[in-house]
Amino acid sequence: MIIKLNRDTYSGADGSSLSDDRCQQIVDLYDFWLNHPGVTYRELQNAAVEESLYAGKAASIIRTFCKLLKKLAFVYYEDSLPFAFTDMGAIFVKTHKALIEAQKTDNIILAAKLSELKQTLIMGGIEEMSKNADYEEHPIWIAIGLLNNFDTIDWKEHYYALYLFYQKNFTWDEVVTKIKENRARNIVYEVQNAEGEPLANTGYSYIRSLLLEAGLITNNKSTSTLVSTNKTFIEKINKF
Repeated sequence: MIIKLNRDTYSGADGSSLSDDRCQQIVDLYDFWLNHPGVTYRELQNAAVEESLYAGKAASIIRTFCKLLKKLAFVYYEDSLPFAFTDMGAIFVKTHKALIEAQKTDNIILAAKLSELKQTLIMGGIEEMSKNADYEEHPIWIAIGLLNNFDTIDWKEHYYALYLFYQKNFTWDEVVTKIKENRARNIVYEVQNAEGEPLANTGYSYIRSLLLEAGLITNNKSTSTLVSTNKTFIEKINKF
């Protein structure tokens, strides 16, 4: 089945997740911010460029991950107000720092506990995001809805659900019914942009990574499966 998606349908996902490399960049920004109290977001970017944080690529790197951190309520910034890490954001940074130290000392039990705490904090951030009306149409909620209904998701189904929900104006119940029918028929999806070109996986790859980093899913090639112990959490934040 060929699915042609308009750009507005699949855009909106963040260009970042919380990989280890990204978390180290966040730690570096946190430490940098502590030495620059009271600066605005723009002033923080400018100072980071001037002082060669991230080898001179600071403006684009900070812009990339701070959008996600703001959605997760880990940082707060507005044009004329001071940039700040929230309490939850500061705890996230300190947890990641402690996790790295535990891994260096091969303290397996402590590392496991800290990794679990880090996942819990990311889950908390996703929950905060779910409460913010500004992010009501973020494509992550389609993924959450599919996991809530099926416990598994093939990520091309995520594109298909976006297509039905936003381009064809299906109700969510109709989307679920159609995917059930297609699963029974073993339908294979070919996803294209409006010009008929193959669509890259960037429309969902960062969402998938964030859900994995939160410990909500496990991955197997193009399919993800909900971790059963997190079913209650998924039900709580599901918007459908």
